[in-house]
Amino acid sequence: MPSLQEAQLKHAAHYCAVLDAIDDHYRQGGDEYRRALDRLDREWLNIRAGQASASVDLMISELSARLCCEFPRAGTYVLHVRLHPHERIRWLESAIAAARFLNEPASEALHVNNLGLAYWDLGEVRQAVEHYEKTLTMLEATAYQTAQSDVLNNLGAAYTILGRFPEALHCHEQQLTIARQIGNRRSEANALNNLGLTYRALGDFYQAIAHCEQALAINQSLNDRHAVSNTLGSLGILYSDLGQHQRAIEYYQQWLAGAQAAGDRVNEGAALGNLGLTYAHLHDIDRALACAQQHLAIAEEIGDNRGAADTLGNIGDIYMAQGDPLRAIPILQRALELQRRVGNRLGERITLSSLGLAYLVMDDFEQALLLYEQAHALALEIGNRRGEGTALCDLGQTYQKLGQLERAIEACSKAIDMAREIGIPVDEARACWVISRAYASSNQYEQAITYAKTAIAVYEKIDPPSALLVQEDMTGWHSGK
Repeated sequence: MPSLQEAQLKHAAHYCAVLDAIDDHYRQGGDEYRRALDRLDREWLNIRAGQASASVDLMISELSARLCCEFPRAGTYVLHVRLHPHERIRWLESAIAAARFLNEPASEALHVNNLGLAYWDLGEVRQAVEHYEKTLTMLEATAYQTAQSDVLNNLGAAYTILGRFPEALHCHEQQLTIARQIGNRRSEANALNNLGLTYRALGDFYQAIAHCEQALAINQSLNDRHAVSNTLGSLGILYSDLGQHQRAIEYYQQWLAGAQAAGDRVNEGAALGNLGLTYAHLHDIDRALACAQQHLAIAEEIGDNRGAADTLGNIGDIYMAQGDPLRAIPILQRALELQRRVGNRLGERITLSSLGLAYLVMDDFEQALLLYEQAHALALEIGNRRGEGTALCDLGQTYQKLGQLERAIEACSKAIDMAREIGIPVDEARACWVISRAYASSNQYEQAITYAKTAIAVYEKIDPPSALLVQEDMTGWHSGK
């Protein structure tokens, strides 16, 4: 008769294999996607119990250690849907300890990288960077170039969030070099797309489009429908940034069709979400809300709480575009609660800013100030430098409304310096516009016009409607002098 420990490890091995099978079905998409999640829910208690049993004796039993290493890998994709990042961190820390016990450095490096991804999902970007950098160091002495490319991809995305754009570009350029060295065309297309998104963060939309178009051409030559539809989504986002909303919609509709054909519910939801925001820009609120509600239904169907939180935030933003802050506020409060529940601190920061704007529009300046201060503090804490600059600009706008003009000018000056330091022209333009209004409110028209002209020069290149609005402000100041 087997001992209790032997029975527990047999149980763990069985449910590790079950998790692996579920993950395979999940990746197939279509009807298998839903079936995989249904089976995961049925087997979830046993899967968690199996992982816990394996982790108890990982430093004693080789089988326990191997199972500890295998559980996170077996559920690589599906665990992101059901396992909270905090619990995923515990699984991965056990897997790292097990890999060291087994003296398997390649396995250890894989888990350290995935630990970075778990911290990324929590919005703990600095922690994520630490783990990605550690993984790269571990991989330097190996020939695992594909793994290095994957980590450079993750590290570049994290550097972008932190506003470390030269380092982000360097990571994606290295990723591109490796892909070309090993002849991996899919990885090359991925690197080009990532470079495009980094140039987008820098506000260089035309460079961004050029790189994404190269990625699209490669993916089309490979007949990789999934990658093609995702790259079309990137191009849609870029054309929306440029104010070319009808063209963006064309790309989003192709992205949506590709995701639906592949049974990729996550990207189907993302495409619908972006369509909704673009329709809102065009003041087609009914279509915008219909798309956002479909996105929310998909997120809830597949158990994607993080996606649901983001979508609720989008719905709140759509109501704001409609000029209806009273409807936006309860939706945004639900989004904020869910962002906190899933531990997405970057999403929490964005939602705090959206709520701040809703209260600002309602002339509740004190509440807006409180929310913007929270957003600023959170951006500082997680190292989100662009978010820090955005919050400073938001604070400047609120101080201006409160008549605290010196504080408004100080906050906006810091926002301008930060935007210039990290190289985001659109953020510089917005901060210049806000500070120009603060100077005008204090009857310092010369300074106001100087900053307004700077804002117009940037907006004329990337957002002509905003340039016209700043020009209207400036015309009024000329007549008021």
